[in-house]
Amino acid sequence: MKPKKQKPIPEKIIETQIKLYLRSQGWIVCKVRSTGRFNAGKLHALPKDELGVSDLLCCDPLGQFHAIEVKNKIGKQSTHQKEFQREVESKAGRYAVLRSLEDAIEYDSALNIIKK
Repeated sequence: MKPKKQKPIPEKIIETQIKLYLRSQGWIVCKVRSTGRFNAGKLHALPKDELGVSDLLCCDPLGQFHAIEVKNKIGKQSTHQKEFQREVESKAGRYAVLRSLEDAIEYDSALNIIKK
C-alpha cells in the first residue's frame, strides 16, 4: 500500500505564522484582503488595480517596504501577482514569496546581514 500524500499546510496558517514572527522582530505587517467584497450578500470582484496585490504589505524596522506573497509548497503566483512583483521591484521595494515560517526567518535574517 502506498503511503498517503500529506496535504500541504494551508496558506492561512503559514500567513499567520509569518505575521506573528515578523511582528515579533519589529516589523509593521498589514494583511491585505484579496478575495473580493461582499455587499448585500453578493460577492463582487476586486477592482482591477487591486488584482495581484500581495498578501502582506510590510515595513521592516529600518523603513524598507516589503510585499510578501504567502504560498504553500505547491502554490504558484498568478499573472497578476507577477505583475505586482515587477511594479514593487521597479520602485525599489522588496518582494518575496514565502512558503513557511522557516522562509520568513531566513528572509529576515538575510536582511539583517545586509543592514549591518
